[in-house]
Amino acid sequence: MKEVKYKKAYSNTLIEIAYQDLESAVLLNKSNPTRKENIFFLSQQAIEKALKAVICFNEFAVPMTHDLNFLIDRIPEKELLPHTDEVIELTEFATIRRYEGSVVEYSQQDIDNSLKLTEQLLDWCNKQIQSN
Repeated sequence: MKEVKYKKAYSNTLIEIAYQDLESAVLLNKSNPTRKENIFFLSQQAIEKALKAVICFNEFAVPMTHDLNFLIDRIPEKELLPHTDEVIELTEFATIRRYEGSVVEYSQQDIDNSLKLTEQLLDWCNKQIQSN
């Protein structure tokens, strides 16, 4: 797997883009889309970038992967990361679910929970970057 070593300061750019992806997910949710998987995809993308921001901040090479579990394993204080099990499940929206039709019905509660956990995880990652 390809890995890229970025300058530590790039972590701020990544976390900013992560929050923008979350904002896009929230706006898409408000529009009541027919393909709700895209909301989960944007949540996955936000989390992926936030995790990569922490990896970058810690001056490790950033793996070029969508696998959230793999990225979580690279986080120095991963045991403190909120909602790890739920977050890992979002990986499929950046892989197989991107190319499938709606095979699962998602409730508004499912979407709201995903958006909430995404925000909490981004906030945690942002604190890791800002507090050190």
